[in-house]
Amino acid sequence: MSDNRIDKHVPITNPISESPIDEESDIENIESPNSINKCIDKTENTLKDINSIKDELCKLPLNPCESQYINNSINPLLNILYLLAQTSSGLSNSARFLTTSSIVHPKNSDIKDTTHLIYKINDECDDIYDVLKKRLEILLDNC
Repeated sequence: MSDNRIDKHVPITNPISESPIDEESDIENIESPNSINKCIDKTENTLKDINSIKDELCKLPLNPCESQYINNSINPLLNILYLLAQTSSGLSNSARFLTTSSIVHPKNSDIKDTTHLIYKINDECDDIYDVLKKRLEILLDNC
């Protein structure tokens, strides 16, 4: 048997507190005017801190609409453009390697097909870049 198992027969006990709980003294402390004033002061300070943070946030040039526009209209196109560029680069390196290989004939039709595919992917990248450029202009015009 493994030594890492937990013995299910040992009851779990509550931790021993250092001082006994005196509910009557707690109630008296809560109801005392001094304690209530401390709570009010603490709450007032907390509200002042929250309002200060809120004022500082309002000073920042944040626009949630711009953030949503970037997340929904810009980032997907950037991701697609990046993936297409990576694919084109990988295919280009593969075609170059196969062209210089002694095993594969440089005029092989598969290498030509790959080269044509690279050009098609690059054309798609140009189209996506044009759309992305227009969307970025819209974003910058609103600033």
